[in-house]
Amino acid sequence: MPTTAEAIEENRRLFYEAGMSEDTVGLPSVDGAVDCTHVKLTYTRFQQYPEAFRNRKGYYSLNVQVSTGYLNVQVSISSGKLR
Repeated sequence: MPTTAEAIEENRRLFYEAGMSEDTVGLPSVDGAVDCTHVKLTYTRFQQYPEAFRNRKGYYSLNVQVSTGYLNVQVSISSGKLR
């Protein structure tokens, strides 16, 4: 995330303007966006532990979370931890 007051304000301004149109008020006070997805594992050495990485659809995957600022500046990526 932006660390200086100017960078934080610029990021919020860009999000606000992105949502502007004739009928909307923009995206006020938005600092970033977060999304998650499952990345399918085609081979895993953990197959001997069948439930460690098996998702609800029945295949092995890692749940990956990405958060980003307006200009697609990657802020963080989290893929979870082994239990």
